[in-house]
Amino acid sequence: MPVATPIREALSEADVETTVSAIASIAETLSRLAERGVFHRDIKPENLYQHGQHWVVGDLGLVEFPSKEALTQQNRKLGPMYYLAPEMLTNASRAEAGPADVYSLAKTLWVLVGGQNYPWPGEQRGDRAGTRISDVVVHARSHLLDRLLERATVDAPAARPTMAEMATEIRAWLRPPIGAPAEPDLSELAARVASTFGPGLKDER
Repeated sequence: MPVATPIREALSEADVETTVSAIASIAETLSRLAERGVFHRDIKPENLYQHGQHWVVGDLGLVEFPSKEALTQQNRKLGPMYYLAPEMLTNASRAEAGPADVYSLAKTLWVLVGGQNYPWPGEQRGDRAGTRISDVVVHARSHLLDRLLERATVDAPAARPTMAEMATEIRAWLRPPIGAPAEPDLSELAARVASTFGPGLKDER
């Protein structure tokens, strides 16, 4: 049987597109789970792997699902250190796991694309030097990922995109339409790509 390779090792020499494609696949997996009411709650590079030709999620010790008994104690933080959404730090027993997974995946995207050891704490705002992908990666469209990360790491959970939206926008970044404006908003870009290729996008690199 093939052995799963930690995602950092698998992507150690990968270009930006390959790394973003891996995160898109992870986001799509998490989106399908979210549709069933299943949330990971411990998204970080150490829990992501390449298994054969697939990008997979491991370590389901903190996973939340509809029939699971509530065991989280009030005022106890829950989730991966450095990748933890603020609401999971202050009120984990009542916080929604879906937006927290989006936050953690956004932090993971920044770390893996930028080749960093840890993410910056808090919001990854576009007006804050050092927290942007475009600060650590030279790529013509890195600023578009910065816009997505800014929305995905805002303190207010309800203001973040859903995991499905995250997956669609990351996949759209990989397939910009011909003749697209120089600086389109990723949500608009995702809608255009979805209308052209349909909702079940597959990366064919």
